[in-house]
Amino acid sequence: MSKPARIYLIHQYSRDIAVPSGSILMSTGCYLVQTDDGHNILIDSGMPVDADGSDPSTEKSAGILAQLAELGVRPEDVEVVICTHFDIDHVGHHEHFINAEHIVQREQYDVAVSGAERFANGRSHWDAPGTQRRLVDGDVELMPGLRLVETSGHAPGHQSVLVTFPGTGPVLVAGDAV
Repeated sequence: MSKPARIYLIHQYSRDIAVPSGSILMSTGCYLVQTDDGHNILIDSGMPVDADGSDPSTEKSAGILAQLAELGVRPEDVEVVICTHFDIDHVGHHEHFINAEHIVQREQYDVAVSGAERFANGRSHWDAPGTQRRLVDGDVELMPGLRLVETSGHAPGHQSVLVTFPGTGPVLVAGDAV
């Protein structure tokens, strides 16, 4: 049975985002987990380049798809996309992984498809035609060493990912839970 072997941070860019008090520097990205038998699992997919149509990147970096390609991973090589939640900075490239199973907490999905304005600007990414979705409820072990942990707070049905690696132990990908 598959077990996590490696994790990569795929850092997209940092961008000044307007907020009521001015602006904040926001860094987006995702994580690639590779298993000991060659499976690829993506946790989130960063912000789309055109997310707000303004403010150019303040830190240049290759896009998420280009960084995955540097690791020898094409979108069709990703078998699972774990969605921590549907905010735009976490779902910006989901539609490129249409052949993957997208795993999300049922509560998050139900809130988003009910028309919650917060998730509307990313819907074309997280709800692309043909998306294969698996809805889960609460804490779920996907495989030995990879566990989804329901961490509502930042968003209803938010989930974090606890990945345990041989030799180094557990790593928590908290999404926006912290």
